[in-house]
This record gives sequence, C-alpha cells and structure tokens, in this order.
Amino acid sequence: MARTLRTVFDEANRRFAQRDYVGALKIYRMMLESAPAGADVDIRLRIADTLLALGEEAGTRRVYAAVATQGIRVGQPLYSLVAIKILEQCKVDVGPAVEALAETYAEGSERIGKGARVAPLDLDQEIVEGAPLDFDITPQALVESCVQAAGSADPAARYPEKLPPIPLFSLLAPETFMDVIRLVQLRRCGDGTFVIREGEIGESFFVIARGQVRVIQHDVLGKERELARLGDGSVFGEMALISNSPRTATVVALGQVDLLEFNREVLTAASEQIIDIATALDRFTRDRLVQNILATSPLFKPFDRNQRLELLKRFSAHEVTPGTVIVKEGQEGKGLYLILTGEVDVTKIDGREKVLLATLRAGDCFGEISLIKKSPTTATVTAARHTTVLFLPRDAFLRLVTALPELANYFRELTEERLMDTRLLLDRSTVEDEENSLADIRHLF
Repeated sequence: MARTLRTVFDEANRRFAQRDYVGALKIYRMMLESAPAGADVDIRLRIADTLLALGEEAGTRRVYAAVATQGIRVGQPLYSLVAIKILEQCKVDVGPAVEALAETYAEGSERIGKGARVAPLDLDQEIVEGAPLDFDITPQALVESCVQAAGSADPAARYPEKLPPIPLFSLLAPETFMDVIRLVQLRRCGDGTFVIREGEIGESFFVIARGQVRVIQHDVLGKERELARLGDGSVFGEMALISNSPRTATVVALGQVDLLEFNREVLTAASEQIIDIATALDRFTRDRLVQNILATSPLFKPFDRNQRLELLKRFSAHEVTPGTVIVKEGQEGKGLYLILTGEVDVTKIDGREKVLLATLRAGDCFGEISLIKKSPTTATVTAARHTTVLFLPRDAFLRLVTALPELANYFRELTEERLMDTRLLLDRSTVEDEENSLADIRHLF
C-alpha cells in the first residue's frame, strides 16, 4: 500500500501526543516543504504548537504571528483566531491582527463573497516510498529551520480576492466583532475529550476552529448512536444556551480539536455587546434551523430548492411563550404548524382527566388531523417552553395536498398513525385506572 501524506501526518500527530516533540517537528518541517503556497496554515499552526511545547518562546511567537497573518489572507480566519488567542496568553499585543481580521471578515466587508479559494493540502497524495521521517539534525538547528520557514511569509503565495465569511462572526459589525474576539475563549481538547454531555444545562456554545468532533446520543438502554461528525467552522451547543434547556446530545473530540467557546457568564458580563451577539446568534441559528427543516421535513421533500424557498414564504413565524395554547381541542383547525424551535405538549381530555399524548420538538408538525379529516381538532397543543412555530393557513395547506398526491398520502398516513397512537394510549390509561380501582377495593378487604 502506497504511503500518503495522511499516514505521515498521522504519525506526526501521534508523536506529538506522545510528547516526542522533536520527532513530530521533523515531519511537520518536511510537510511544510511539500505544501503548496498558501495551503500550509494548518502545518504552520502545528509547528507553532510544537515549538510552544518545547518552550521556544521567541520562535513560538513569531510562527503564531505568521499563522494569524497567513490565515486572514488565504481564507482560514479560524486558524488566525486560534493563533491570536494563544498570542494573547503569551502577553503579545494582538491589536493589529484583531483589527485586520475585523476589517476583512466583519459585516459589510467588501472582501467577503464567492470566489476561488486556496486549495487545502491534499493529504491523500502519495509520497516517495521509503522517504525517511527522521533525518540527522540537532534539535536546535531543527527549531531554527522551522522558525525561519514557518515564521516567514511565502513569496509564492497568491491570495484570493474574495473570502468566505466566518460562521456567526461575520454577522457582527466591526467594533462588536473585535469585542467578541476579546471575549471568546480558546479551548484545546485532546482525543476523546467530552466537550458537552447529554442532559447537562447549556452554559456555552462552540465554534470548531480546527479538528473534528463526534455528536452522539444514548438510548434508554445506554446504547450509543452517532448522529454526526462536525469539522472546521461548525457551530454546536447554541440551542441549549438559547433555550436554557438540557443538552440533547454528547459531543466528543476526535483527535486534537481547537474550539472557540462562548460562555454565558462572559457574554452576559459584556452588557453593551450582548444584544448584538444575541441578535447575530438568533439570526444564525434560525437560518440554520430553517435550512435543516427544508432539507429534512417530508413537507418539503417533493420540491426542489427554489420551490422549497417559495413554499416557505407562505408560512408565517410566531413566537409563543410557555403555557400558551396554540391549538384547542374541539375547535376548527386553522392550519398546519411546523416547530422551528422549542417544545409543545399534546394533550386530550379523557373523561375528567387530561392525558399527555406526546411532546413534539423542532422539525415536528401538528394541526394536520383536523385538516385531513375535515373535523374539529382532536387534541390541545400547548407550548411547553418558549417556542417558534411556522404557520401555514388552512386554505394554502388544502391547495398544497390537492395538487400533490405524494404530500396528501404522507399527511393521511401521519394522521392515521397519530390517531392509532392516541387510541392505544387512552385504552392503556383506562386499563390502568380499572386496575387501580380494583386494588383500592381489595385493600378494603
């Protein structure tokens, strides 16, 4: 099997994890030589990390400064942010770098847009079989060579005119952008580190600056299920922070990971900036939730992207406070509801008791039964916590299912399934009540 840059890269990272810093530095130096101009920011950052571990303060500062500058220019601003936060810890003045980052990537920058990107280093390219990973050089000479190569600008690099936005950050005005950079905390995690745990109350949200994480859940038996793997630029943890609710999944570092952490306490202390940050986070989160619903909800499945966006325009968004009755049992159905954020309880009156039928969350819909059956609503739906719902009026819904048999079949099947679940739940509740009554009678004897 041919050896690739990836196998060599993995070996360097393994050496670093085992504290063989000189051995790791030799490989990073070799990879830096083979990296195309402008595609070497990650390697430079790893060289800086290794120099830091070796205690080479002067060389460390020089290379991190080069990473900050190079990352801004080639469209790798999150790597720049990592370097800036480490330079802050080294008591280096990062003001000019922060200003350059804001000027290039904050809201309103003319540099942000679509265009050619610097291609990342191709780790799957083959290398000469038998090429030595260790070569004869003194540690001091190796350090000096790495500082010179990784701490200098690449004269052959060509920088793109347009650069990609930074998730969330690029929604902020320049002044707020710079304030947020000062507030955000860098969290460096080793392989297998639990970043957040399912069931915890969210106190932070995160942007992945470098690396990968696994998102997992556990069922009632404790069996693990992997939901996703997230990489550079991904945001996670924001929903629990916004809703002040428990985490719905566990996130674990996959290899070495650099995270930018937004802590609730720190953000709250920045009272002047919190409104701008909250607004940007709300906008970012809503955009992402809408895109997720467009991509995953069966309601939008029959349509292409443009048609989905057109259909979405027919919905109106409504904020609902906890305890608000959205649908009341026995009344005429007003339309279809789609949950964007939050949680609602579905209840039904059975005799003198109110029975909880289901709890619905983001992505779930309700209100379809009365529309499909052309009958009064069969249950009451109440906001369990702060919830955002998208509402499609009755007439628009009926036109939609009339025109699209596939959609009509989906809602008919969903209606029958929910009615069956309701009957089974109410029957079970009746049996339990009868058993409890018999137990009370037996107790008398």
